[in-house]
Amino acid sequence: MGCLHLKCTVHGIVKALCCIAVSLPSPSSAPPAHTFAPSGAIDPVRKVLRLMCASEAASTEQPYASLTRIRDQSLAFNAERSVHAALLYMSGWYLQWLEGREADVMQVVTRTTRARSHARLRVLHYGFGPRLLGDAWCMGLVQRPEARGGVAERVNQLRAQLVGGKQFSPLSVWRRVTMPMQAGESTGSAMETPHCRVLISSALPHQAHAFVSWAAERTAAQVIEHRYAGEHTPDVGLAYADCTVKAVCLRLVAAARHCLSLGLSKAMHCDFTHWVCLFANDPTRDAELLQRAIDTFRDVDATHRPEIVGVASDPGVHAWAQVVLAQAGFLYRPHDTQQGGGNRALFDQLRLFAQQAPSTSGSIWPMAE
Repeated sequence: MGCLHLKCTVHGIVKALCCIAVSLPSPSSAPPAHTFAPSGAIDPVRKVLRLMCASEAASTEQPYASLTRIRDQSLAFNAERSVHAALLYMSGWYLQWLEGREADVMQVVTRTTRARSHARLRVLHYGFGPRLLGDAWCMGLVQRPEARGGVAERVNQLRAQLVGGKQFSPLSVWRRVTMPMQAGESTGSAMETPHCRVLISSALPHQAHAFVSWAAERTAAQVIEHRYAGEHTPDVGLAYADCTVKAVCLRLVAAARHCLSLGLSKAMHCDFTHWVCLFANDPTRDAELLQRAIDTFRDVDATHRPEIVGVASDPGVHAWAQVVLAQAGFLYRPHDTQQGGGNRALFDQLRLFAQQAPSTSGSIWPMAE
């Protein structure tokens, strides 16, 4: 696999990237305006190269062990160059998201093309902007019985659009490859399927996942499981289901509490319109859950923060949460379980949010010239 020496615009670069480019010129134009705020304490003035690539895994055996091996081989090399990375495996494919100085990112890419773990790398996003990945490393595994060809179709559609001069935001590329909407999100459309994304977390273990499983069963939706791990953290779970409400998709995402602090998770949290906190009426656990919500969005502009929906039977919990969140600049909506109704009442409330949600704006970014 040889080097491609390119002296053209970024549009021309991605057309020529049939396999890989190891040297890319800096675009002369300013990066496009972004529709979401960067997460983490990142200098908003500093611009990094954001490069997203998909590649075919050489082996489908023991994918988590392969991810761990790639992590161990990459951490020191990436750290020397201040390159942040997110890597996910699903159905025989890897999706890689790199951020850093252009020359440093391309060194990582060059090294990647020589690895035996995967081949036939395809660029899906190329752009400049503030760093979105707050952690140096995050890796994930999609536990979904999907044919390899299903992922290939999404990758090739995104690739063809990029070559044609149309590219999606990094978050949209990540979602479309790894978390495609089962309600019919199309990578060929200029607009994403109208949706309402709801993050659900619980003060007690497993309650958020149990609610998503209940909602999926009620609406005949499939629950998709993901596992994520940071640089030194053990893997944690995430599960989601797409529930159709008329012409709107209600995506329910249950995330383990420790998953919320991962850099990749923080980057994706700007996508949510609401964050449901299932309180336990336990002061210590409830305070920890609420603090995680505040910490996650502390550096995010208020216009990009989701509305917090607190679920509790004690009016005192709602009063406390409303005061704490108001001081931190969050909107709070209480859901009182004293009236009964259980999961059904909460789900009906979330369905109302989905019906009232405005149509999603397009996530296509202009190509850098």
